[in-house]
Parts: sequence; C-alpha cells; structure tokens
Amino acid sequence: MQYHIAEFNMAKLAHSYFHPKSIEIASALASVYTVAQRAPGFVWRQTSEAPVYEDYLIVHTLSVWQTLEHLHQFLYSGLHKEYYVKRREWFVQPTAPSYVLWWIPVGTLPTIPQAKWRHEHLVKHGATPLAFDFKTQFSVESLPQE
Repeated sequence: MQYHIAEFNMAKLAHSYFHPKSIEIASALASVYTVAQRAPGFVWRQTSEAPVYEDYLIVHTLSVWQTLEHLHQFLYSGLHKEYYVKRREWFVQPTAPSYVLWWIPVGTLPTIPQAKWRHEHLVKHGATPLAFDFKTQFSVESLPQE
C-alpha cells in the first residue's frame, strides 16, 4: 500500500481577522494557499473556512502531501516561510504542539475529527507512528499492522 502525509495545524490569532493588526496575515492567506496548491507534492487542502473549535480565534489548515519532503520544502521556503517567520506578530505563542503529521493511504482524505484526534494524541502521548512532528518522524513502516 502507498501512503501520503496528512498535516493539520492550528494557531490562535492574537486579534480577529478584522483587527488592524491582523490585516497583513488575513490578506496573505489566499496567496499562500495558491502557492501551496501549485507546490511540488501538493495533493489536497480542505477549503472550508468553517471554524472547528469553539474559540473563533483558532484557525486551522488541513492538507495532504505526497511526501514529508514536499511538505517540508513548502513550509520552510518561499512565500510561506516569509509569513511563518513573522507568525508571532499575529498569533498567540502556543503552549502545546501546533501541528500534527500522520500517514494516510493514497486515495483517502483526512477529516477534521480525525485531525483533531491525531493532534490530541500527539499532545497527550508525544510523537508516535500515529501522530508525529518533523522533529520526531516515523516512517510508513512503523505504522501498526492491522
């Protein structure tokens, strides 16, 4: 079986999108999403902007990439990196992991409930083959056998 990497991240805005201090990041999102969708290895991105947490200041993205390397290249270079290095201007400093990675079979798409479960798993148990980060990666071969 072949696998892709799913990625879920969340961040809490320091101010609403409509606050003057959030204008730069709010106006940049469409461009960042366009760059992501054209990036090598991009597979899919959830496009619903519906909130997934009761706190409307928590924003998220959920995406799928062909490989960890493709995702890493997008995140830490180009336009995304330009905004990523400035994230403290717009977002509250997280007290727990702000993203989670996991393997999914090619042809499947992750859901928000799955993503939230994976994130909670990472927060509670640390990195495991079911939910990990770039610092502690797990290969597809490390997945539990069903």
